[in-house]
Amino acid sequence: MSTLIKKRESYNPLLWLPKTINLDFKIFEHYTLVNSNIIFYKNTFSDFKLESSIELNGIDLETLSFQISLDDKPFHEIDINKKFINDELISISIPDDVLKVNILSKVKILPKKNSSLEGLYESNQMFCTQCEPEGFRKITWFTDRPDCLAVFKVRVEAPLLFSSLLSNGNLINKGVINDDNNNPIRHFKTWEDPFPKPSYLFALVVGCLELSSSTFITASKKIINLEIYTEIGNKHLTSHAMISLKKAMEWDEKKYGLEYDLKCFMIVAVSHFNMGAMENKGLNIFNSKFILADPSTASDADLNNIEAIVAHEYFHNWTGNRVTCRDWFQLTLKEGLTVFRDQEFTADMNNKGVKRIQDVMLLRSIQFPEDAGSNSHAIRPDEYIEINNFYTPTVYEKGAEVIRMIYNYLGEDLYRKGIDKYFQLFDGKAVTCENFLEALQIGSNLDLSLFKKWYSQSGTPELTIKRVIDINKITLNIMQSVNKKISDLPIPIKISLINQNGHLVKFSINKLDLKYEHVLLFTKNTAKIILTGFKGSVTPSILRGFSAPVKLNTDLSISEYIHILSHDNDAFNKWDAIQNLYLSCAFNKENITLITNVLGKFLLENINNPSLISCLLELPSRTAFENLYEFSDPIEIYTLRLDIMKKISLNLQEIFEKIAHNLINNNIENSEKKGERALLNKILYFLILIKSKIATQLAQNISISDNMTLCLIGLNSLSLNNDQNSLKYLNKFYLKWINNSLVLEKWFEMMSRLNLKDEGINFVKNLLNHEAFDFKNPNKLRSVLGTFQRDNILLFHANDSSGYEFLAEQVALIDDKNPQAAARLVLPLTRFANYKQSRKNKMKEALSQISQNKTLSNDLSEIITKALQ
Repeated sequence: MSTLIKKRESYNPLLWLPKTINLDFKIFEHYTLVNSNIIFYKNTFSDFKLESSIELNGIDLETLSFQISLDDKPFHEIDINKKFINDELISISIPDDVLKVNILSKVKILPKKNSSLEGLYESNQMFCTQCEPEGFRKITWFTDRPDCLAVFKVRVEAPLLFSSLLSNGNLINKGVINDDNNNPIRHFKTWEDPFPKPSYLFALVVGCLELSSSTFITASKKIINLEIYTEIGNKHLTSHAMISLKKAMEWDEKKYGLEYDLKCFMIVAVSHFNMGAMENKGLNIFNSKFILADPSTASDADLNNIEAIVAHEYFHNWTGNRVTCRDWFQLTLKEGLTVFRDQEFTADMNNKGVKRIQDVMLLRSIQFPEDAGSNSHAIRPDEYIEINNFYTPTVYEKGAEVIRMIYNYLGEDLYRKGIDKYFQLFDGKAVTCENFLEALQIGSNLDLSLFKKWYSQSGTPELTIKRVIDINKITLNIMQSVNKKISDLPIPIKISLINQNGHLVKFSINKLDLKYEHVLLFTKNTAKIILTGFKGSVTPSILRGFSAPVKLNTDLSISEYIHILSHDNDAFNKWDAIQNLYLSCAFNKENITLITNVLGKFLLENINNPSLISCLLELPSRTAFENLYEFSDPIEIYTLRLDIMKKISLNLQEIFEKIAHNLINNNIENSEKKGERALLNKILYFLILIKSKIATQLAQNISISDNMTLCLIGLNSLSLNNDQNSLKYLNKFYLKWINNSLVLEKWFEMMSRLNLKDEGINFVKNLLNHEAFDFKNPNKLRSVLGTFQRDNILLFHANDSSGYEFLAEQVALIDDKNPQAAARLVLPLTRFANYKQSRKNKMKEALSQISQNKTLSNDLSEIITKALQ
């Protein structure tokens, strides 16, 4: 593989642009033949030299024929072995006077042997594709980059046993192929997508699949056929996904005025898939985990994820497909924007305040650590070796926060005008982040140039606000920095004031109009802001709704955080207040008693809002506690956090047990009781930590529930005991679901968290040899190795380095088959920036062990090299 560093500044437009590509796939048992016919035209907007060239990408292609025609002259064969620039790129010189080039190629590929899950591969006797970002080059010769758009026409031919032959667009032809005795032996279908698209959005699926179908009538009264394809026996698990799809289509019409544009929208659920899902135009391919579900097989969290991910991929139809990226450096153009869209959709479908808290939880737990680690990068990076490594929380989640800041700055009406202008100007084009901001500026008639800084800034900004308090006046001294250096990013700071009676009061900023809430766009390194217009003592509610993705440092006292928790009407700030209260216990154990007194009262007074309470009972992540210290140790922090939880639980045991009993006896299996189940989950976790007999009995009772959420709450709670009794209940769960691969992923997750006496890491190692484990399935790998790193802290970070050595060994094995999966699984082993030196050395030694592999992939090599620098 090439280790060439790609730089954003090196971008050049294509010299030749394809107008159409016709593909003909012939599927056989052990191989597939791909015939390609591409027509290129000279790009009149490019700056040509005397002789230009067409560059095509290809990997692992057995080329049977390669012919070229210039300006409709007869085709002639080309020896492509003489055209290679590197191991995945050929360059074909074209005379200056030529205006049109037609390239015919025939290649042979081996989907059965394609374990990378990129390009065309086989999964459970189903052929399917994954082409983003650069998988199409494993299918046929093509200019495999996102600014290379063409109209695709695809013929798919396969044996009759494969009933489903699917590709992008509209079905335009189908037929049967007979043998010499006129017996039908094969069949074909031809699909045409009328909208030009880059190759990364190409999709093909061939298999014997079940179909669940419905229809959707658009605002303009077009009837859209909706089809979800699954492996045989799973059709009954698609209802929730179908409902979610219809919700997303309706929401996108109402919120953005965007209708679906093809006759049919298809989804296929695939068992082996590196990602969550893929937005291929009109033919979304999904990891089965994010399609197949009902309350008996999936948790509430699973169902919520399915709703959000189905919406996300559908929303890509416009933000990613109709308007796509010029190059992969612009990835956040489509992903950050579409994550913001799916977040808003989920907020509208559910509890807005709780959704905002959940989004920030995710950002702080996975993106902030990335910002602080060796793989820190801006939402639009300037260079990369392997683009797969930039499908990250920074590009997605932080990218969405940047869009949210712009949205809040413009307001809903001006934002909508800007987005309308974006589609008007760039529909059918491959564009940049600058183009996006340009459209929003034109539509809103407001200058957004300052926000460009966010696209190139890596690291999490720190915002420090200190007060000087006078009678009826507060002066805010504000300062910002990034990576301990001066910065001047535009940071929207949303502020309210709460009086002693717990009410919001009107105030002015720098003598502006009196309001209950102001948004200050802070654009300098330092500033003094004067708040006036109020009377008496007030507590500031700062960064409301998490108005910017920053770390906030203030001089708020413990009593002021308690006041915010008790009285603020902003759900996020209530949650953030208690997060700060929890963190304060790391330095002052006496605060635990103070907090639990307030928390107990809050629980009883707000029991009718169980979703919010469940969020408030979630302590800050281990990473958040680690960041309190210049240097820390994960085991020490894990123990500290656990001790705080135990003390809270002892103080609130009676209240917790009473609430748990009431929840269990209140028809908690009802589909509308998601908030109650979330609260029960948190409470049982606290109680099991202190060996509550009542909680243990409740957990045992619900561990055999037919409602998967309740069942998992019970099993996960019992598993905290790390004993043979918890293993007994887990084994019962396994026997019940032995024939359901997706549910068994949950069993593997729970088993990977166990730390059984006398077995230790050997217990986790043995899971990889379990008869239900599939080393080729990324979901199974994540369920064991991913969970082990994230949740089994004492074993993963064992002082004898056995956890690190185990992971290093497995990652090296996975890399030989699936580099993408390996690169993602190794990331926790690279996050040691603020660990004590002895711990760093152990983790680096494990990474060095992996790096000795002579066949290390670009994906893994780039991650490890950065970590060891």
